[in-house]
Formats: sequence, C-alpha cells, structure tokens
Amino acid sequence: MEEVLENLIGAGANSKKIPMVRITAIEFVRQELIGAAGLWKQWTVSQKAYKLNHILSRLRRRGFLDLLQLRNTTGSVDRVLVPRHRLIEACQELNNPPSKLTVCGRALDKHTIRDSSGWWGQVSGTEEKKNEDGLNKVNQILDDAMWINIHELPGSIPTLEVRTAQGHGVRFDYEPLRFRGFVEPHQTEGWLNRYRH
Repeated sequence: MEEVLENLIGAGANSKKIPMVRITAIEFVRQELIGAAGLWKQWTVSQKAYKLNHILSRLRRRGFLDLLQLRNTTGSVDRVLVPRHRLIEACQELNNPPSKLTVCGRALDKHTIRDSSGWWGQVSGTEEKKNEDGLNKVNQILDDAMWINIHELPGSIPTLEVRTAQGHGVRFDYEPLRFRGFVEPHQTEGWLNRYRH
C-alpha cells in the first residue's frame, strides 16, 4: 500500500504532460489512498477489494497505466502490462530448432558484437551458457527498468519496450507475445556507424 501511495504521489499531480482530467483523477486517488492507508489493516478483504475497485474505476485504463508509470508518448497504446513470467517464457523460445539456442541467447550474442562499452558482457561457451546469459540480461533490464512503454512500431505492431536509465533495453511484440530483441541506447544518426556503441 505504501509503495502504491509513493508511486502515485511521485507521479506528481503537477506534471505538465498529463492532461487536466487525469491530474484530477490522480489527485482524487491520492486522497483516497491517504485515507485508506490508516484503515487498511482494519478492513476486511471485501472492504479492501471494494476500495481498490472504486479507485481503479475512477482512474480508467490510462490513469492506471500512469500509476504503473508507463510512458505515454506519440504512438503509445493503452494496453496493460504483460506479467513478468510470460515475458521470461517468451525469451526461452528456441531460435532455430533443433538447436537449443533460445531467441534471447541469440540476441545477446548479436548485441555483444555491437557494443564497445562492455555493458552487454561477453558471450561465449555452450548454447546453455548463452541462454543463461541472455536471460540474466533480460532480468537485469526488467529489474532496473526506468522507462516502460507499450507503443506501435511501423506496421501497427504493438510493442512492449523496457529500458534502463542508460538506455539499454528489451522489446517484445505485444500480441502475440514474442521476444523481439535487445535495444541499444538511442543514438542520433546511429546508422552512420552501423549502430555500434
């Protein structure tokens, strides 16, 4: 409960980028959560469920996504987050059966070549080791996420993109859920150096 309240207050009802209707809804929810915080331990499960349902219905979908701190940029689509375990499952699909190399292990192998900073690490060893390293990197990105957005790429493909503060990230096709690959930090005119960092 405290984390939700901190996230909501931290979302800042004064943000210039959030339309006034959403600011009003967030302020309402903030006040509701402040009031609920003192009573939370005394309430029954049904009272808690009623209060949360009341709050979420007031927020609507975009407000809920704001609460979860999903970005709202040009091209964003209002979809709910995919559970982490499903993202991990998507990473473990085989890249090219009968090889045991996963899509995630293959993607990491590809990105280490482009990066001179060493952020992606060194990939070597068995397919199992590459798969493990790839999955560890996905988990690191998800753990250190500073920027999350569900947006459309060219061709109207809804994509979940998660990035760290340094800009390294991972993308998933939203529907059907599929690991799309790792992404490098944004680089103006990156094609001039073939996106090597």
